[in-house]
Amino acid sequence: MDDETRPPRTEAVLLNLQHRIKNLVSVIRSVARRTAEGSADVETFQARFDGRLAALTRTYSAMARTTSGQIDLEELLRDALIDAAPGADVWTLDGPRVALSGPLAETLALIAHELAMEASLAGLATQPDGRLDIRWRVEHGRLALDWREGGLAGRAASSDRAFVEELLFQALPYQFNGLGTLETGAEGLICRIEAPLPDAPSP
Repeated sequence: MDDETRPPRTEAVLLNLQHRIKNLVSVIRSVARRTAEGSADVETFQARFDGRLAALTRTYSAMARTTSGQIDLEELLRDALIDAAPGADVWTLDGPRVALSGPLAETLALIAHELAMEASLAGLATQPDGRLDIRWRVEHGRLALDWREGGLAGRAASSDRAFVEELLFQALPYQFNGLGTLETGAEGLICRIEAPLPDAPSP
């Protein structure tokens, strides 16, 4: 493409902004629809939707603060945990720096939010032995993350567990060629996530 046919920089920026806005609206509509399907009343819908929208907002705000438009995985996880259990020093985050962006960042933010809220409801900050161990690594360009609860035995399943299961069992494999598992262990939930990472600079 020569200079005469290449769109001006301002036009390219506007086109990119338009695309991102359309994508965001689509994501919000999808979350609203899925939240409505899993809510028995308006109050439940509002509480769940507000939490999920807040998780997306934090992620988008963090990405907007960087020139690369990315968020660090540890920041994403920490934001979800602080929102679910403010001031509770009961989790461990351990792994290399991983830069995320776009739909994968959105999906992982929602998964982290759902799992963190489940842990909070199960007594993460109130049970004497409650703890959460989250570790991740990158092997051959793929993220491998383990989310393991401790001291939360006998927990009841969330009334809307289907939402995070949809993200883990459908969104990860079909949208990102990834993998998600979720099981109830002797001391609480165990979640494993795998997803390919694009080659991109860190934030």
